[in-house]
Amino acid sequence: MPISAKLSLRTLLRTIAAVVTAGLAVLVIAGTVPTFGYAADLRDQARTLRRDLPALHTLAVELQAERTLTGRFIARRGPGRAELMAQRTRTNNALRRTLVNPGELSQARAATDLPEPSVRVAFDHYGLAVATTLDTMESAAAHSDADQTDDVRPLLGLLRATEALAQEDALLAAAPNGRLDRGSQAAFAGTVALMHHHLGVVAANIPEPDADTYRGLTLSHTWYAVDRAQDVLLAGRPLPSEVQWQAAQQDVYTRLDALAGRRLTELTAQVAAGSKAMSDRAWTLAGAGLLGAAVVAGTVLAVARHLMRRARSVRSSALDVANHQLPRLLARVQQGRPVGPADLPPQGDPYDEFAQLSNVVALLSEKVVDSARGAHAERRGFERFAEGVSLRSATLIMAILRSLDDLQHRYGDTDRALLEDLYHLDHLIIRMRRQLENLLVLSGGTLAHPHTAPVHIANLIVDAAGEARGYAAVVKEFHAQAWVVPEAASELTHLIAELIENATTYSPSGYQVHVRAYEAGGHVVIEVEDKGRAPEAADLATLNERLSDAPPYSLLGESADQLGLFVAGRLAQRHGVRVLLDEGRFGGVRAQVLVPPALLTDRPAAPRDPDTPARPTPGRGPQPAAAGTPVKTPAGLVRRQPRPAAEAPARTPARTPARTPAQAQAGGPPPALLPRRVPGSNFTDPSGQSPAEATGRAPVPAQEYTALDDSPLDTIETTFTQLQYALADPHGQDPEHTQHAEHTETPEKDAHR
Repeated sequence: MPISAKLSLRTLLRTIAAVVTAGLAVLVIAGTVPTFGYAADLRDQARTLRRDLPALHTLAVELQAERTLTGRFIARRGPGRAELMAQRTRTNNALRRTLVNPGELSQARAATDLPEPSVRVAFDHYGLAVATTLDTMESAAAHSDADQTDDVRPLLGLLRATEALAQEDALLAAAPNGRLDRGSQAAFAGTVALMHHHLGVVAANIPEPDADTYRGLTLSHTWYAVDRAQDVLLAGRPLPSEVQWQAAQQDVYTRLDALAGRRLTELTAQVAAGSKAMSDRAWTLAGAGLLGAAVVAGTVLAVARHLMRRARSVRSSALDVANHQLPRLLARVQQGRPVGPADLPPQGDPYDEFAQLSNVVALLSEKVVDSARGAHAERRGFERFAEGVSLRSATLIMAILRSLDDLQHRYGDTDRALLEDLYHLDHLIIRMRRQLENLLVLSGGTLAHPHTAPVHIANLIVDAAGEARGYAAVVKEFHAQAWVVPEAASELTHLIAELIENATTYSPSGYQVHVRAYEAGGHVVIEVEDKGRAPEAADLATLNERLSDAPPYSLLGESADQLGLFVAGRLAQRHGVRVLLDEGRFGGVRAQVLVPPALLTDRPAAPRDPDTPARPTPGRGPQPAAAGTPVKTPAGLVRRQPRPAAEAPARTPARTPARTPAQAQAGGPPPALLPRRVPGSNFTDPSGQSPAEATGRAPVPAQEYTALDDSPLDTIETTFTQLQYALADPHGQDPEHTQHAEHTETPEKDAHR
């Protein structure tokens, strides 16, 4: 996997910005550092020229003056030793201000101070000393700046020309009687030629306004006098009296030296200006480079921020679709509400990759919604199929119940055992009807509303207990005078029946299930408490969550063995009833049903004696007569009265079924997601007492269920076979049936008897 695949977009963009900025910084440094170095060199050179060139120029002038005085001193033509020594002092002072230390100066002075001084030797050493000084000046000026070459040439020409003129004056100063000997004349001719050569360089390169000054000098009478004297001396003749060599030479020398000084000052100023210009250029380049780097880096960062904003926008949009929009759309699809194109995330113009990603998210949402539509259509088809099957089955069950009612009326007075079997069969069929009603609730239907008047809470609990298996172990306590609206009575009865059956299933044999009804804060609370083993606290929390918010059908498929819990949750959610499970007072589980005031109503208008206890109205389970004196058989049993024929199921939503005894006895972890309780048949009180000892009374003959007993169809088939024998011979019994009954009577029948 490439490294870039492991880095976030933010890190990649920051890396790009850092690399670009670093590259630009390197380029700026590489371009400006040499310029700054060159500017520093120019600055140093300007400082050197400003410090050294004037001192070297002064040293050259002092050496030339000392040489001339030395010639006159040797020729005994004027100056004495005191004047010469004073000049030597000035030369030494000029020498100390420079870094030049020509050894020729000492040798020249030594040759001068000999008893028999040698003019030629002294002049040779003075010439070498002046040449060393001028060479130093030329070297410093020539290396100042390549752009200053044209300015250096006239300066060097002027310096060399003044040196040649000074040599001519020194030769004449040392000549006795103003006449040059052969050797001096040859040297004089060389200096004249050298002077004119350097003046030609000066004339060709000197800039304005010094060019005008130089031309004025060449046209002056002193220049003419010097030129005429040079011609006379080169001809070997003595200078005529009218030629004032010394004055003319001094004037020309001074003016040439002044030009050299101005050129020297100009050169120093130009080098300083060049240094400043180069430094300014370096700073300009550095500033421009830094500005360019800042602009590029800012552009890269701006682009990076824009990309990050686009990426965050796409991410937030995708998260909003995934966490909010899509769940809402799926909920609408599951509820059967229409979802049109305007409800889906829009697809925009795919002008860049981020817009294409947004379009991909929108397209995926559309595909998910289409898939949810298909799944909802399939589920609705199955719900309608299940609803149709449930309604048809309920119709058959109602026909069977009416037939059983006729049989009870026909044979209840003649055969007590047959009547008991009919009651048993009636109860099994009612339980079977309740299971079909569970399917009806889970398929989206509602239960029938057989009641036309408010139902007392006692009648409702009695009906619910009659619909549950193990109803003989149910102890009912009524502490509330409340009536339930007829529209909710049937489904509230079904909800309580599911809780009662769950309690009787998981209570140990011999223990009672207590059902209480009392008023609290304007509500009616119905408690169903068993003595089974309570689940863990976390499992109880999960069960309460499922009861307060009915789970989807996917969890129903994974927890199909807890059908009753799903049904109770659906019914509670439909009517705003709150169901809460917690530990019982003495172990086990206590289910509390909080009936809201919206489901309660006033006492019905029909008058009733307040001293007469509440009597169950025609309902859903085995019950006594509706009014008047209960109709009994000669054996003392209460005859079951016919129920309304309009009791047919209709349509609704669901929750989680209770665990069957067969699954509990199988052991091991439950196959579904919800926690299970294990039915306890061999329950022992924590004190170690048996059920009878713990309660202080004989155990209630509660039913002990097996896996086969949990299937009402098998029992119904067996009971119908027995009824066939009984109805075929009301006064006798089939031998095989008698023998079978003696050995295989169920505990449930024993409990009834």
